[in-house]
Amino acid sequence: MGGESLRPVCANCGREMYPKRNGVLVYHLYQHPTPGPISEDTGGFRIVHLDRLLEGSWEDGDVDYIVLGDEYTCDFCGSSIITGFGEPIEDGEMEQEKMKAMIKKAKRAIEVKR
Repeated sequence: MGGESLRPVCANCGREMYPKRNGVLVYHLYQHPTPGPISEDTGGFRIVHLDRLLEGSWEDGDVDYIVLGDEYTCDFCGSSIITGFGEPIEDGEMEQEKMKAMIKKAKRAIEVKR
């Protein structure tokens, strides 16, 4: 590959994708866990479901984390992806209102859905 850097490749048409925008804000909201026990013994191990343990410590719409990434777009078919994430900017250490304000103020913000 002789020093060339491979760009993301579009899965739709096989073309290389090019950067469209850096610093796209990506965020994830807290999700309520599926019902079940907080811990269970399986195969000699105790599994603790931390999301169930912490259930009720956040409200609907609270931000779990925020991270910045780079948006790449396929010039041929228009598909785009967000990649190149850095470390999370915030992951619960910042006040919810400040994180929500960052999302609202961002030029482009995308919510991660699972």
